Amino acid sequence: MAQFYLVNGSLSMIGRILSGFLLDKRCITPRCFYAFTSLIGGVATLLLPLATAHWYLMVVSCVLGWVKGTLTSTTYVIQLQIIADSVPKGRQAQTFGICNFLFYVIASAGPSTAGKKLGSVVGKEILLVFFSITEFTILRQHIPR
Repeated sequence: MAQFYLVNGSLSMIGRILSGFLLDKRCITPRCFYAFTSLIGGVATLLLPLATAHWYLMVVSCVLGWVKGTLTSTTYVIQLQIIADSVPKGRQAQTFGICNFLFYVIASAGPSTAGKKLGSVVGKEILLVFFSITEFTILRQHIPR
């Protein structure tokens, strides 16, 4: 089992670095690259139940590790492009920090944390809606009208 975590994490790291190199090329747009990588991840996830042999599961784990790393770095590139296009220069770093802080607050309210503490999935969804509205409200103050 440790092999899967090792391979997944290693290829996630390699995927982050390679996606950075690929996204520096002018011919590759981050949104198309994100969509292509999401498609690869979706196909790999659909094929996962067919993994009956150890080597097949290892191949799927490699693909999913690469997809995880690539999607993470591509998300940051897209987020930075949106901030650069819509926020004044003096507030871009602050907006990027606030956006990431609030995103990880939302991510930490996932089922393993909020589902047990709040006792239901409905409680988790209410918490996610609250944090999403808070994030939108705070970020809206940084975008000029």
